[in-house]
Amino acid sequence: MIVNSKHRAKRENEIRIMQLIQARQAMSRKRIAEALSLTQASITQLTNGMIEAGLLHEVGPVISRKRHAGPREVLIDIDETFSYLLGIDIEMDLVSLGIVTFKGRPVIKRSFAFDLRELDAGSAPKLVRKISSLLSTMLRKTGLTRDDLVQCGIGMVGREYYFRARGLPMPSMFETKQRMIELLMRVLSIPVTVSNNVCALAEAQTSFFDRSASSFLFVKVGPGIGSAIVLDRELYRGEHGLAGEIGSSMVGEGLKNDRSRRAPVCLEDIFALEYVRDELCPFWSALRFPKLFKALGGDLSKLTQHVIDDQLVSNNEIVVGLYREKMRILGGRIIDYMNLLDLTQVYLYFGAAAGSVLLELLNEQLHDAFERTGRRASLSDIGSRQVFLSGAGVAYSSVIEHLGESDRGLASFRRTPASSADRDARSLRI
Repeated sequence: MIVNSKHRAKRENEIRIMQLIQARQAMSRKRIAEALSLTQASITQLTNGMIEAGLLHEVGPVISRKRHAGPREVLIDIDETFSYLLGIDIEMDLVSLGIVTFKGRPVIKRSFAFDLRELDAGSAPKLVRKISSLLSTMLRKTGLTRDDLVQCGIGMVGREYYFRARGLPMPSMFETKQRMIELLMRVLSIPVTVSNNVCALAEAQTSFFDRSASSFLFVKVGPGIGSAIVLDRELYRGEHGLAGEIGSSMVGEGLKNDRSRRAPVCLEDIFALEYVRDELCPFWSALRFPKLFKALGGDLSKLTQHVIDDQLVSNNEIVVGLYREKMRILGGRIIDYMNLLDLTQVYLYFGAAAGSVLLELLNEQLHDAFERTGRRASLSDIGSRQVFLSGAGVAYSSVIEHLGESDRGLASFRRTPASSADRDARSLRI
């Protein structure tokens, strides 16, 4: 913790410089001073210190058509070779890794299949060993070492509050999460921070991509539904401390075809696989779904989310009709939240294979309302093949937070390289 007020002010200004350059790209010292309302002398002193530490570097003169007397202004940018971030995304059936620069540029990426439902005390070490082994391969291919990594961030699918709120048994994957983090920190020898995957995506959007909107709503569709709110470039944690603000909103009671089920239904419930199966039950026959009925042997319980996505892509009238209603409800919730928070921007991320179909259905609900109010709906800059950037966004935010709290400031980024023998020993202990 920073005690000296001068140190605190210096750290805060270093962070402001980092965030400004991250948002606007390379800038001159003069422009930085104007944007932050600081003197050019103080900006020169701060940026020179950050350049000496290796966090920033000069990238060339400012290009201008006008001729000015005196020395030319020099552009300053984040030095991408200073240190690297390890971003990890853990979904229900896939783990993605990426080594990323401080500016959010992927250097290398890899992924492997893993059933998160099977994560427990016994499988956690196996998962960590797999991540460590794959990371070693990635580092060899890039010529980097583990000493080049300064922080690991993980975006992990998570709905703990969903189970707690309903009094349901907590899946083992949530109980084992902390154990997995401890093992990863031991193997990697760098801090590891975990966040809900939707919050992580929102952090990556605001840290690496967004150049205009400082406040926005971020919505992830498929599988399931999740949202996050960013206000003045800060993640709003909300009532649950997770990304379930829209998903936990009430939409009705029970199913239309089952009046005996009167339990409250939330938005995230209607996107759940079990709910979709129940909705399809009245239509389930060889006549309505000839090929699918035969492929599943008439057993609706074998229906998976991937199969549902295929039905959406192939424009199955019944399935498209069900999801048009879901998108209508979701669109209404998005409009309500944006009105409530006075937001003008929503970013949409579609994790399902049928993302283009779902986007079209959602746009049917948003277009007129957004056109009247001047609001914007945009696809997230993060594609489904770069989902590891969610973890990198968490890592970047953690580094910035650490910079603000550390009395050593930029010097705290300097790491003492661990010997290969030490790393091997840590691996063996797992």
